[in-house]
Amino acid sequence: KSEEATTTGNCELVYLDFNATTPVAESVAEAMTNAMKDAWANPSSAHQFGAKAKEAIVESRGWVAKCLNAQPSEVIFTSGGTETNNTIIHSAVGYYHSPTFRVLGEDEGSKGLPHIVTSTIEHPSIENYLSHLEKLGKVTVTRVNPSRLHRTVIPEDVVAALTPHTCLVTIMLANNETGVLQPIGDIVHSIREHGYHSVLIHTDACQAIGKVKVDVTKLGVNFLTVGGHKFYGPRYGAMYMAEGTPYHQLFYGAMQERGLRPGTENTIMIVGMGEACRLVFLNLDAYASHMEEMKIYLLQKLQDTFGKSNVSRNGVTESVQVLPNTINFSLLDSDLTAVEILKKASVFCVSVGSACHTFDIVNGGEKESASKVLLASGVDKIVARKAMRWSVGRDTTKNDIDVAVEELSRIVNDNI
Repeated sequence: KSEEATTTGNCELVYLDFNATTPVAESVAEAMTNAMKDAWANPSSAHQFGAKAKEAIVESRGWVAKCLNAQPSEVIFTSGGTETNNTIIHSAVGYYHSPTFRVLGEDEGSKGLPHIVTSTIEHPSIENYLSHLEKLGKVTVTRVNPSRLHRTVIPEDVVAALTPHTCLVTIMLANNETGVLQPIGDIVHSIREHGYHSVLIHTDACQAIGKVKVDVTKLGVNFLTVGGHKFYGPRYGAMYMAEGTPYHQLFYGAMQERGLRPGTENTIMIVGMGEACRLVFLNLDAYASHMEEMKIYLLQKLQDTFGKSNVSRNGVTESVQVLPNTINFSLLDSDLTAVEILKKASVFCVSVGSACHTFDIVNGGEKESASKVLLASGVDKIVARKAMRWSVGRDTTKNDIDVAVEELSRIVNDNI
């Protein structure tokens, strides 16, 4: 990309919202276009046209597996992250009620309600489904807060929340608002070390893939969620399920995806996912290095423009690991809330938190409020209402950042 900021018509626009979604990479679009022309047949059909579509799916599944350091048989394609997260929760509840799950300790042999442990910083596709099941009286849920000191979920706190009826622990790998990486590997180790071998463990890795190395063998989880549009792929998804993990499916039909997720395969989207994962597998270090460089430049530019003490980074500490592309910050001296700034912005495109939350409050869909994730991470409510999430991408340039910060400065200064 040149050092010119992205231009649309007569208006210069700078996109710095890559945690919300990413554009489809050129080679991904090309692969999908070719699949439309050459792999359009039903993959289940027993003829050459069907075989070509099936071959494309097999190759794509292999690239997704390589990206995660998994086996191809452990990858199941889905419509996206939300379906995957809902399906895993549904499966865990079914697992609890099956003969396979054994209640331990004093309650051994006596089943009540399945218990699920999660955190207070999860994506709505986790939190809202769990809340729905709670209201129906089908599960009990314990929500663990991040440590106010470390800003991450502490393994010991997760273990302390476990009960003999716990069937699932679900904690995201990277937070979409703050970029903070959760110690999933340590959490898994602590759970197993304390003898909870029947508890299923899931991590939503949608925000991490394409930015940091995601290795399922090192994480040790039973389930992991993949969302293609977060790493320059299509709006499609996949579920990693470790070999031997008990599974209770949500959909019933024919034998696509080994009968675990039936429905005629969306070959075009699957091919796009495969190509996006191939790019990550081959180029992750370069992608991450560039994003880290741009993030550091952005932070320095903000501090130089507004003063170091006036730029508050939210939800992070010096010791915590963070995604290489994400800065959540507030301008402390400004009276403007983040929503007020976004309404005035005509050049830069960012979010106040998750993309869905941003859309609702900027467009009047709900009362302006502070991010629940930031509040749970120990950020003051007034500071949280000023918080913006700026996330850079693979092609972000210093000029993009200069243009965006210049407009931010104008908006803030015009309000003085």
